[in-house]
Amino acid sequence: MGFLREGTILTAAIAIVLAAGTGSGCGDDGGAGASFETAPHLLFPQLQPHTGRVLRPLRLVTVAAQNDDLAPQLFAFADALVASNWYSAIGADYGLGMAGASRHVIGPAIASGTTMTNADMVSYITNAIAGGGPQPDGNTVYVLYLPAGAIFYYAPDDGPNTNCRFVGGFHLPYGPGGDAWAAVQRCPNIRTTLLDQLTVTASHEVAESATDTGNGWALSLGNLQPWMADVWLELEGRGHVEAGDLCSGTRIVEGAYTYQRIFSNAAAAAGGDPCVPALPLPYYSTSAPEWTMAAAGQRVTIPVTGWSTAPTADWAVQAFADSRSAFATTPFSVALASATSARFGTTTYPTLDNGAQAMLSVTVPSGTPSGAWQVVAITSAHLTAAGALVDGEDYLHRWLAGVYVP
Repeated sequence: MGFLREGTILTAAIAIVLAAGTGSGCGDDGGAGASFETAPHLLFPQLQPHTGRVLRPLRLVTVAAQNDDLAPQLFAFADALVASNWYSAIGADYGLGMAGASRHVIGPAIASGTTMTNADMVSYITNAIAGGGPQPDGNTVYVLYLPAGAIFYYAPDDGPNTNCRFVGGFHLPYGPGGDAWAAVQRCPNIRTTLLDQLTVTASHEVAESATDTGNGWALSLGNLQPWMADVWLELEGRGHVEAGDLCSGTRIVEGAYTYQRIFSNAAAAAGGDPCVPALPLPYYSTSAPEWTMAAAGQRVTIPVTGWSTAPTADWAVQAFADSRSAFATTPFSVALASATSARFGTTTYPTLDNGAQAMLSVTVPSGTPSGAWQVVAITSAHLTAAGALVDGEDYLHRWLAGVYVP
């Protein structure tokens, strides 16, 4: 995730995967001898190269504070990352090649309760590498891990990132030579270990830094109205979407560490799991029209279809109005209903399987002005009976649907 907004206008051609029939997974194989057919669904967009370049070979410099008790594990993770199959897999679409060196830097202690601006963090990295540390070379990503209790100020206008209320990390260019830096913050998380949270976030930012340090591989909005472009451009409300963003919520374990899986143009174009490295599991998600028009005070109903690449258990679905992906004084209200539901832990969720349909209702508040819009995130997840994540699977899969007032 980054703040980069520049780029050429993208005209994304979104195809529909046509199956011979609708099919239904229903959590089994449909009966002895039954054939499985993936339900028709929309494809993800294709990332486009812009004027930037990739970092090849990547040099990864991990910067940790003297008082960070996880520093040895974070350094070991960086060493594993540059030699990983994960890095080889994510680079295939973008020409990253093999990674280069991993270097470690210890900086001064950062006290709990410290809030650091972008300028503070750049200064911290610069001072930490002064006096013989790894200097910028045009292919370096500096990853700064904030220790417990320290947070960053999410610039330019969002405020302190308390409890990771905006993001867990971000990346930006470091100097004029093509290098990058990223910040990773500790986030409250009841479903993963702290180390997993940090490595998943860091791998996301490393992948995006390597492929999009300065206007590289991305979806970029240009001057189009949101509803005239691909809805995925509004994934984070900033009109610039990168390879990590499109696969947020995914994960893969390699060796001792957990990485986020990263978006692949080739995998997405094939109509199945759009993220790499591939998991040896069926991929499942939803599909819905990208943009729907509505008047102020109107409620619209949008069909949401479940699809999977192979038979799999029914999954829980949720829908929520993403406050980052809106241009409206009052958020549009959202409700999702399906013919089936199940209780996972203390919560009952609508459920879907391949070919099953749910209905998404979006109500535009009265008095909403022309030009207002709202993006709704639809998430799909396998959960245990206790409501926990399923070991070895992604956290969740997403689809987006937008509603706008002409």
